[in-house]
Amino acid sequence: MKTIQPAVLIFLFFILSLVLHSHQASVGIHFTHEFISIATIKHDMFFRITTNGHDRVDTSIAIMENGEIMFGEQANLQHSNRVDQIRFLLEHKFDELPTDFIDDYPSKIIQDHSGNPIVELKFNNGSTELLDPIEAFSILVFEKLKESSEEFLKETVERMIISIPSQLSKQQRRKILDLAPKDLQVDLVDEESLAIKGYDLIPEENSKILIMNWNSYELQVGVWDFSNEKLKKLLEKSDPRIGWNEFDSLFERYWPGGIDLKIDPKQLRCKLAKKQPVQIFDHETDLSNSKLLKEITLEEYIEVSSPLLDIFKQDLHKIMESYPPSQIDHIILFNSTCSFPTISSIIEHQFGKNILHSIDDPILIGATKLSQFQNGNHFHAPSTDYSNKHSHDEL
Repeated sequence: MKTIQPAVLIFLFFILSLVLHSHQASVGIHFTHEFISIATIKHDMFFRITTNGHDRVDTSIAIMENGEIMFGEQANLQHSNRVDQIRFLLEHKFDELPTDFIDDYPSKIIQDHSGNPIVELKFNNGSTELLDPIEAFSILVFEKLKESSEEFLKETVERMIISIPSQLSKQQRRKILDLAPKDLQVDLVDEESLAIKGYDLIPEENSKILIMNWNSYELQVGVWDFSNEKLKKLLEKSDPRIGWNEFDSLFERYWPGGIDLKIDPKQLRCKLAKKQPVQIFDHETDLSNSKLLKEITLEEYIEVSSPLLDIFKQDLHKIMESYPPSQIDHIILFNSTCSFPTISSIIEHQFGKNILHSIDDPILIGATKLSQFQNGNHFHAPSTDYSNKHSHDEL
C-alpha cells in the first residue's frame, strides 16, 4: 500500500483550510454614543457593512410584547419599551445621570443593587422586564448586527473586534464577553488603542499622547503614557458643558425672530465643517417658489459658538498646567467628523504641534485592521494598563 507523501498532505490540508475559511469573515466595530459602525477588509480593501442601506446603525433596541426585537431606526420609531443611548448608560452610575436624561428617556430607568442604571420595560399585559445596558448591547451586537452583517457579506462572522470606552470596568468587560456566542471570537479593545492603530501611529517609548474624544454629550480628554507597548492612563477629564449637542442647541437659539433653520443642527454643522455655506429657504420642498431667508457661513457659526470655544480654550489651559506642550508627543482627536476647522487650529496653536484628526473614523479602521490578525491577543497594537484607572473628573 502506497503512503501519501508529506508534500501532498500539506497541499490537501491547505486546500481544506481554504474551503473551511472561505465563507468566514472578521469585522471591526466602532461603538459610539449615537451609532455603531461595522467594517471588514476584503481583497486588501476596507469597506463598511451596511444595514438597511445605512452604514451606521442607531444604538437602540425595542422589545415588543410578542418577543420581537427591533433595532436601529426601526426601534427609534417605538415610543416605549425602548433602550437607547446604551453607551451613555454603560459609562455612568445611576446617580451620575442628568435629570433631564432620565426624564426624557423612552423607558423608565431605575437603579440596581450596585448603583448601575437598569431599564424597566412595561408591557400592555401588565408584565415587566428589567434589562441592563450590557444585555441590551449583547442583543444589538451579537444577535441583530451579527445577523445583518452575515446577510450583507453572505459569510459567517467568526470574529469581532469591538471598540469600548476605557472607563468600562473589568466586570463589565467580562460580562460582555460571557454573553457572546460560544462560536464567535470577540475581543474588546479600548478606543484609544484603536485610534492609534487606525492612524498607523508608532509611538516612541515613554511618549505622552493627548487623546480627545469629542462626542454629543461631553468633551473627554486623556493623557496617556506609552511604554512597553502598553497605554497607561495618566490623566482623564471631561467637560459636559461643551458636547456637540450644546453647540447645536446654542446655534438653534441664536436666531432672532424665530427663523426656522429647517435643517438638523448636526447636518448643518457637518456641511459647514466642509466649508459649504448653508442656505435656508422659507419653503423647503418647493425651492422654485421659495424665498432665501438666510445663508449661514462657517465664520458666522464660529462667531455664534465663541462662548463654547472659550470654555474649550480654558479646558486646554487646565490640561497644560499638568502636562505642558513640551511633554506631549502626539495629539489625537476622534469622534469629531463634524467638528469645524477652528477646533483643530485652537489645539495646534495651544500645543504648537500637528494633530491627528483627518481620518474619518480611525477607531473603526483600527478595529477592522486588528480583526484581520488571527494570532490570538497579539494584535501589534498597544494594550491598556487597567491598574491605573482614574475617576472621570470634570474639567
